[in-house]
Amino acid sequence: MNKICLTAAGLLALALSASSLAAVAAPAEKAPDAPPSMMEGKGPHGNFPGKMPPPPMIPLYQASLQTDNPTEGLNKLLSVMPQKSGGHYEVRVSVVELPPAPPAPAAH
Repeated sequence: MNKICLTAAGLLALALSASSLAAVAAPAEKAPDAPPSMMEGKGPHGNFPGKMPPPPMIPLYQASLQTDNPTEGLNKLLSVMPQKSGGHYEVRVSVVELPPAPPAPAAH
């Protein structure tokens, strides 16, 4: 049992030392005629070279409603929507037909 613990501890130490050596190894020199790497010329955030990505747009008003009458449902949502003006806004409307409700289980 003691030999197994020593062997396991030795293997763990060897694995940790090998990973720490790999982490500090210097990158290989790039040949002048080599193609650019995937991240070359890109900033810290992917395709935005040196720039931060635009902040996410936070909705001023967002609602969802299930109804049997889409026009009536839209009018109900519009009646409670905050009134804003003096800017540019994106308004999205989506009407999706839901699948039929599953039948109720029979009482036993």
